[in-house]
Amino acid sequence: MLRDILTNKWVISGIAFLIVFAAACVLWYQHDTAPHRKAAAETERIARQWENTRNVMEDETNTPLDGTTESAVTPITNTSGIVGKTAASTNKVSEPITASTPQTETADERVSPHGFGPYPTLPIDWPQDFWDTPKSIDHELHARVWIKLLEEGKHVQGMTTLGKLVYPIIKGVRYVKWEEGPTPPDGKIRRYLGRNTGHPDDDFPEDRYGFTFESDIPSSIQVISYEDGGIDPYIYLNLKE
Repeated sequence: MLRDILTNKWVISGIAFLIVFAAACVLWYQHDTAPHRKAAAETERIARQWENTRNVMEDETNTPLDGTTESAVTPITNTSGIVGKTAASTNKVSEPITASTPQTETADERVSPHGFGPYPTLPIDWPQDFWDTPKSIDHELHARVWIKLLEEGKHVQGMTTLGKLVYPIIKGVRYVKWEEGPTPPDGKIRRYLGRNTGHPDDDFPEDRYGFTFESDIPSSIQVISYEDGGIDPYIYLNLKE
């Protein structure tokens, strides 16, 4: 009787269907959770890069450098305030400084070896010998962007880059890339984060079913798209490459 059951074509078909169905579920899961795995890896990479940036600055000066102050945090209420590609035009001086512009260094004023003009005044809580150590072009640009943002009231606590753009790390601000598609548990079309970057200490929600849905993000987190949040250092600082 057992042999008859095992050789029955319906039983064999049922077993085959279950195997195919299980394989399909595994493939579907791998495909739909790929954005989550990518986002997790990106967040980990950004966190490491952010920490490395601080460590490099601290190593060069042997003094902690995190851009924090005793004063209250100034929240970002206008996204355009940190968009280098559009808002920088409101901060222009008479003429951009070019890398080939000759600079004359005096006893009271030191200038950039990369042709960016005089060094900006350092924040009071930064090591005041910060400019004593030569910086690479990118390092100097990032420091200049950081200092200018602090002067504008942005509570920057780190910097990271994606391509040529700089993203200031500010607690409570998240740079995101939205995606939309069928998501668990019911396969409905939902908007979710394909990638995001922000402060490691933000109270950001845990992924649900491998996704962070738009409805999961608390109102205390300001969400800015990567396109709107990126700063081009040369435009923002009114410099020419």
